[in-house]
Amino acid sequence: MYVALRKNGQFLSLLDHGDSFKLRALRAEESFYCPVCKEEVQLKIGKKKANHFSHYKNSSCLIQVESESETHLNGKSQLFNWLKEQYINTKLEPYIKSIAQRPDVLVEDHNQLYAIEFQCSRLSEEIFMKRTELYQEKNIQPLWIIDKSYLKCVGSHQYKMSPFLWQFVTKISNQTARIFFFSPDSNSIFQLSSIIPISPTLVFGHFLEMNLSNLTLYELLHYEYKFNLKQIERIWLQHKQRHRLQFSIYPQKSHRKLLTNMYQSRIAPSLMPPEIGLPCESMYWIHTHSFIWQLWIMLDCLFTLKVGDNITFKQVFHAFMRRVRTRDIIIRKLPLLKANSHVSYAVLEYLECLCTVGVLERKNKGVYTKVTEFSFPKSDEETFEADQKILALLFQESCFL
Repeated sequence: MYVALRKNGQFLSLLDHGDSFKLRALRAEESFYCPVCKEEVQLKIGKKKANHFSHYKNSSCLIQVESESETHLNGKSQLFNWLKEQYINTKLEPYIKSIAQRPDVLVEDHNQLYAIEFQCSRLSEEIFMKRTELYQEKNIQPLWIIDKSYLKCVGSHQYKMSPFLWQFVTKISNQTARIFFFSPDSNSIFQLSSIIPISPTLVFGHFLEMNLSNLTLYELLHYEYKFNLKQIERIWLQHKQRHRLQFSIYPQKSHRKLLTNMYQSRIAPSLMPPEIGLPCESMYWIHTHSFIWQLWIMLDCLFTLKVGDNITFKQVFHAFMRRVRTRDIIIRKLPLLKANSHVSYAVLEYLECLCTVGVLERKNKGVYTKVTEFSFPKSDEETFEADQKILALLFQESCFL
């Protein structure tokens, strides 16, 4: 940490005292204390790491006892200096006593407080949820920024997403889902936006680098980019065909119940309708593969529905949540999205996709009529053509993003 208490009760920020010679003299003359637990801390002055304060071993401090990495120290310093140039009310490592939290930086913009957290180590879901909720209870908007080393690109617009990274997906107003990363080495924030899951661990996304020297906090929070839909169409078709093959030849144990339902309905796994496995903007809420949760919607609600009959969104969503309760469908906890999104959005978007491809027609708000049956390919060759046709229609209409 950069800020400690002196014996006289004043704060000492090492970002305001960078002269190592003077700091050594100061260290020889007095002691320093943690602003949170009031325990004595040590002033470390070295060549490899930035000058910083550190708790002694076996400290009982509830806020910070682990050693900070060089990346975290440098990143916190750069982010603080970047924000201090924009806002007068910018504080480094302030302790918020009412919620016992100490963000890396606290900044106020137009009466809205932002807690900037530069996360360089893995954080448990329990701790992340608790800290996020504590900030939100005080109307403080947490802005989590992750060390860029956690982001792994595996192909064109394709990125690996671990459960750790999924926690940090955020959404501001009506913009697309995104995650922020930072690299102290390049002094740049990176934004992965327009996140659409291909599988539980792989997503599409647009990656953008923004150097702090040419960026404001407002621009960071409000910059919007939308995908070239043709790029998604091509890659989605490839993954859809691959998953068809894997699902039919190498089914997982967790899919046995679904496969039993499919066989009872005389649906061959390799010849499932092309209207299954469609991309929806808000399906980041759903951990389960799009093939699986959309198959459950078809089997539970739409397959036996006669052409001309109506069904409501409420009925479909209730059926979806029953599958969630039985663990046939797994959804994610995304606390940074609660104010601007909900898992029901993904279900609604899928019904709208079915309207676009001609299976359903929206009559009134929340009421849909089945206008045609799902189409079933008769051979593996037909599946590719059918998938290609459906996706072309879907992206032509631009019903998402």
